[in-house]
Amino acid sequence: MSMFDGLSLMSMEEMTQLVTATGASFDRMWMQMMIKHHERAVAVARTELSQGSNGEAKQLAQAIIDARTKEIATMRALLKSALK
Repeated sequence: MSMFDGLSLMSMEEMTQLVTATGASFDRMWMQMMIKHHERAVAVARTELSQGSNGEAKQLAQAIIDARTKEIATMRALLKSALK
């Protein structure tokens, strides 16, 4: 299994559900999809930190990890509160 396995974010069924959703249902589904997307971005960025050698690429990877981790926390908080 490679770090790129499962990078497809949504099945066709999920995509159809998202496209046809509106309001709070759309918001909830969109955030759930974005959380998955960000978690995968963090995982791939971590491989740059552990396996890469370019200093600038490592700095970028760390910035991605920091930003996406904060965004994941924000979206999870929204899912728990405002979007119930």
